[in-house]
Amino acid sequence: MNDPKRNPVYRSARTALWLAQLGRKIVLLSAAPLLAGVVIAVTPLSASAQYDERDSQLRQEFVDSLIRSLIDSERDRSESFESISQYDRPALPQTTTTTREMLQARRLLDGFSQETIRLTVVLNRDLNRVPELRAQFSDALKVRARSAVLSQRGAKTLDHRLIQADVESLDRDWRGLSYQLGLIRDLSSDVTESVRIINQHDRQLTNLLGIRPQLDRRELIRQTTALTVGLQNLLDDVEIDLARSPQRNQLLIDGRKAQNQARHVADTIANDFDSDYETIIAEYRKFQRYWELLATRLGPIENRYMNRHVRRIGTVDNTVNQLLWLPHQTDHRQLLHLTKVLMGDVDEFFIRAPLKLLIGLPESEIALSTADQFYGVCANFSALVSDGDSQEDLVEAYRYIEEAWEEFTRVYISMSSQKAQLVLKDVEQGIFAIRDSLQVHSGFDRHKVVKLIATIEHLADHLHLDMRQWLDRHGPTFATQADREANNFVTATRQFHGNLGNGTKQRTLRRQGAELFENWQRLHGYIARCTSEEKEHLQQTSAQLTPLLVELRTMLVPYAAHERLLDLASSAEPLRR
Repeated sequence: MNDPKRNPVYRSARTALWLAQLGRKIVLLSAAPLLAGVVIAVTPLSASAQYDERDSQLRQEFVDSLIRSLIDSERDRSESFESISQYDRPALPQTTTTTREMLQARRLLDGFSQETIRLTVVLNRDLNRVPELRAQFSDALKVRARSAVLSQRGAKTLDHRLIQADVESLDRDWRGLSYQLGLIRDLSSDVTESVRIINQHDRQLTNLLGIRPQLDRRELIRQTTALTVGLQNLLDDVEIDLARSPQRNQLLIDGRKAQNQARHVADTIANDFDSDYETIIAEYRKFQRYWELLATRLGPIENRYMNRHVRRIGTVDNTVNQLLWLPHQTDHRQLLHLTKVLMGDVDEFFIRAPLKLLIGLPESEIALSTADQFYGVCANFSALVSDGDSQEDLVEAYRYIEEAWEEFTRVYISMSSQKAQLVLKDVEQGIFAIRDSLQVHSGFDRHKVVKLIATIEHLADHLHLDMRQWLDRHGPTFATQADREANNFVTATRQFHGNLGNGTKQRTLRRQGAELFENWQRLHGYIARCTSEEKEHLQQTSAQLTPLLVELRTMLVPYAAHERLLDLASSAEPLRR
C-alpha cells in the first residue's frame, strides 16, 4: 500500500475542509491517543507475564461453569419436551431389548460427545489468535452440552426411535455450527480435524436413523417472509418515487417476480415439511436470480429510501444463505453498491452534523480526531473496492472501519440532532451490510449483542410474571427471596440494554454481563426448587434463557490479549481526555 490514498489513515479533502471550518488545531489531539497507546503498551507487559498461567486456569474454570449451566438447561429442555411430546406422538411398540440401531447409535453418540469436548478445548485456545470465533464458541458449548445429555440418555434408552427428535435437533445445531466455522479464516489444523471427525459421526448417525439434513425451518420461514415484506416496501417506493421514470414499469415487473418467488419459498418450507433440502435450495436459487436482476437495475438509481430497502433485503439474503448452508461468494457488484451508499451516508452525516453541536458533546476534545480517522478508513476501503482488491485485503481494510466505528459512534451517539442521528443509524446499517457481504465475523458485535439482550429482556419479563403466579399461589418459604432475585434480574437486563444503546465501553459491559449471569444462576436455583404444576412452563423459559446468557457471556469475555491489556490499562483512560 504505497499509494497514500490506500493507507488506512488517509484523510480526504472533505474531512480537511470540515476540520478547517472549526478553526481548531488538532496536533495535541493526535498526540493524546499515542500517549494512551504508550501506556497500554508498556504498563501491562510485566503484569501479563505474571498472570498468564493463572489466566489460563481462570478461563478453563469459566468454560467449565458455562458447560455446567448449559447441561442443566439441556436437561430442563429435554425433561419439558418429554412431558409434552408423550401426549402428541403415536405410541411405539414396547420393547424389552435394545434395538440394533440403538446399540450403534450409542457408540456414535459417545464418539460425537467426546469429540465436542476436544473441539471446545482447541477453540478456546484459538480464541487468543482468532477472536472472531467468539460467537461460534458459544454455539460449540451448546452442541457439547446437548450431545453430552443425549449420550447419557441414549445409554439408558432401548428403542432408537425415542431419541430420533433429539438427534434431529443435534444435527440441526451441529450443521449450522460446522457451516459457520467453515467461513472463518485461519482456523488451526486441530479445529478443522475435530470438525471433520464430528461431521463423520453426525453423517453416520443421521444415516443410521434415516434423518435428512435438519434445517432451521422456523427461522427460514421468518427470514423468507421478511424478504416478501422488504420487497413490497421497495416496490411501494419504486411506484411512488419513480412515477415519471421510464424504468418504473420494468422494475415493478422484476420486483413482483422476486416477491412471488420469495413467497413461494416461504410457503414451500412452511406447508410442505416433506420437501427435501435439494428442492428448497433449487427454489431459493430461482429467487436469487430474480433478485440479482432487480438489484442490478436499481444500482444506478440514487434514492436513499430505495437504497435502504436494497441493503436490508441483501442482509436477509445473506442470512438465508447461511441457514441453507450455501457456499459463500462475495458479490463484487453488491459490494460496490454498498460501499457507494456508505460513503454517501458518511458525507450526509457530516452535512447533518453542524460544527456548533460538537462543542456540546461530552468528549468534544476528541470529536475531530475521531471523525478524521473514521472518514479516512472509509475512504481507504472505498478505494480498495473500486480497485478490485483481493478478499483478504478488503477484509483487512474493513477491520479498520469496524474499529474506528466503535469509537466514532461512542463519541457521537449523544449528538442533539435528530437528522444526524438518523443518518448515523444508516451508516451503522451500511457497515453491517458490508460485513455480511464479506462474511466477516467480529470479535465483539455490538449490533448482535443488542438483539441478544432484547430477547433476554423479553424472556425475563415473562419469567418474572410466571414466577409471581407460582409464588403467590403456593407461597414457598423462599418466596420473598425468589421474587427479589427475579425482579433484580429484570432490572439488570433493562440496564444492560440501555447501556448498550448509549455506547458504554466494552469493559463496563463485561462486568455487567458477568453480574447478570451470576444473578441468573441464583434465580435458576429457585426455579429448580419448584415442584408444582408451574414447573414445566418455568423450565421451558429457563431452557431458552440459559443458552442466550451463555452466548452473551462468551461474546463479552476478553479472550484476545489486546482486550485484556486494555482492561488492565483502564486507569490510563483519563490521559486520553
